[in-house]
Amino acid sequence: MPKSHVLLRCYSVRPWFENGEASFFTMRIHTQTNPSQHALISKLCSHLFTHARLLCAMLWSYKRVALLQKTRAHGDVRVDSCTVVGLAVEQALRLAFSAAHGALPKELEAQTAADHLSVKIARAMAPGAQRPATLEVAVSPADAALALDIARRCVAALDGESLRMRILAVDYPHAGGRHDILATPVVPTRRGHGLVSVEIKCREVVKRRPTGLNWQATLEEEATVLWEAVKVADPSRWVGRMLLFVELRRPCHSGSIAGLHASVIWRNATAWATLFGWRGFWPRGHDLDVAPSAPTARTAPPIDAEGRLRTILGRHGIQCGSDSWVLLTAFLRAVNAPAKQTKRYVDGATKMTWTSITGRKPRENTDWAYMSANRGGGQGAGVLRCKFSFLVHVYTHHYMSR
Repeated sequence: MPKSHVLLRCYSVRPWFENGEASFFTMRIHTQTNPSQHALISKLCSHLFTHARLLCAMLWSYKRVALLQKTRAHGDVRVDSCTVVGLAVEQALRLAFSAAHGALPKELEAQTAADHLSVKIARAMAPGAQRPATLEVAVSPADAALALDIARRCVAALDGESLRMRILAVDYPHAGGRHDILATPVVPTRRGHGLVSVEIKCREVVKRRPTGLNWQATLEEEATVLWEAVKVADPSRWVGRMLLFVELRRPCHSGSIAGLHASVIWRNATAWATLFGWRGFWPRGHDLDVAPSAPTARTAPPIDAEGRLRTILGRHGIQCGSDSWVLLTAFLRAVNAPAKQTKRYVDGATKMTWTSITGRKPRENTDWAYMSANRGGGQGAGVLRCKFSFLVHVYTHHYMSR
């Protein structure tokens, strides 16, 4: 009996990712049937195709559809990549520190974009909708990769030598709000034991000193609302409220993180204090009503450090993305820096050590790592490589002006 071939065209459950169109794949079914059964098989394929399309319709694309989210502080705001990335950061933290009942947690280092195919956005309005609802929105691979990078950096900053915080819970509801992270100092401080509420804010920043907006003062004021509420509910348990501000470029997944900045307000304090970062932003006490003095000379346009570094590395045959690990000796030769004893640049043992994006010592396996010889030669522990986003920071502060 001859074989017949039935082509079944199925839509992927992850549409709209790269080029804004639904992707599809083709599956060929081999059957040994007579022609009278072809109609039945074709009908079955038609039903599968219809249900596959319905499955796709359950995921909204913020790139193709204008979705709005109702917020208390800012009214109706457009759902964009920054919104989705921020929710994916929270989702990654929950998967690592607050897994669902019966499921094992998954470390941030082990998570991939496949773990974050979509996020749920509450109080969202689709076009033509009469009332807000919770919508499930697709997360592109670029958005997921950036969200994981942000989550890892924030956790690394809390665990770093300067803060030394132990994470107790994430996405924790209390006092009418939700704490992105609940932590406690590893070593008792002069402020005593207790809980630290951590707020993570992700924002696209075009200008650090825009007219009419003080980034630091505004974000600290927003983080103060929940702090005042928890002090009323149970003041004895709390040590402080911390703000981690992730500065992103526009669009937010166009490159690496532009900066990580931190502020804190301690128990019994009346004002916020800077922990690290915020260089180049308006000081929190700056009066925005006072017009800045006119410049005496024409201001030079901002320099694209990341693009310039890509060009320099490209001349040496090195092509890399934001998440690439670059051979450190190759980077040093590309920027005409001494390429021997490379560990001194990252291990914190000498004055030659660079600083990370947080202003602290670079972290092993986050900013730099030894990798096996099959990724570029070397023996023993492997060769020393650095994250491209970290090298952009290094290039900006140490080599760009050369």
